[in-house]
Amino acid sequence: MTNARIPEPGFAPGRDIFFERNPAPMYIYNRENLDLVAVNEAFSSLYGYDGIEASRLKLTDLFIAGEVDAVTSMFGG
Repeated sequence: MTNARIPEPGFAPGRDIFFERNPAPMYIYNRENLDLVAVNEAFSSLYGYDGIEASRLKLTDLFIAGEVDAVTSMFGG
């Protein structure tokens, strides 16, 4: 298994086993700027981004162009 966690202060590795080992792709993002903060192993496996690559993404990068405005207004940013 690879560790897909994106290092983030205050987000302790190993504390959230439900998140890390959940079979459903999951991510945590910053509501202020929509940066991805953490992704789980299932996310990395499905989308092909490791933790470092995912740390360069914004939530809006996961949606098609026609949905970006709706995502931004619903989820922050």
